[in-house]
Amino acid sequence: MKRASMALALLVLGGCVHKEIEIMTRPPGARVEFDGQILEGGSPARFPFDWYGAHEIIVEKPGYIRKRLIVHITPPWFEQFPIDFFTEVLWPGRLYDIRSYPVALDKMLPMDDVPDDEKAAMKDGLIERGSQFRRLAREELGLPPPSEKREPAAAPPAPAPAAPEAK
Repeated sequence: MKRASMALALLVLGGCVHKEIEIMTRPPGARVEFDGQILEGGSPARFPFDWYGAHEIIVEKPGYIRKRLIVHITPPWFEQFPIDFFTEVLWPGRLYDIRSYPVALDKMLPMDDVPDDEKAAMKDGLIERGSQFRRLAREELGLPPPSEKREPAAAPPAPAPAAPEAK
C-alpha cells in the first residue's frame, strides 16, 4: 500500500515543462496578435504556448508599419520523443522553455514627405511585382505567356435601330 501511494504521489507531483513566449517591441505598447488571438495589454507580452511548430505574430501600432512574422519554434532536447515522457510526467522538478522575439517597428513616413524620384521608384517596383505575379499565375495554370504588345479591345458593335412598332 505504501509503495502504491508513493507511486501515485510521484505521478501527481511529476514533472512539468513550462513553455512561454515573450514578445518585446520597440516602441512598447504595440498591439500584439498571436495565431489570430489579440493579446490583452499590448507589448511587452509574455504568455504560455501549447505546441511547437509554426506560429504567426502580428504587431502593429498607429504611426508605424505593421509587421507580420512567421516563427518556427523547434522543441528543445527535453521535449524530443521519447525524452519528453520523462520530463513531462516523471521528472520531479520544473523545466522552462522561454522564447523571446524582439520586434522593431519602423515609423510610417507620410507620402507627402517622400521625394518624387522615390515615389516613381516605388511605383515602378509595384508595377514590376504585379507583372511577376501575373507571369507566375500564368505559369501555374499552364497558360502561354502574354504577348508584350496588346491591342486595345475593339468597341462592341452598336445596337441595331429598333423597327417602328405597327399599330
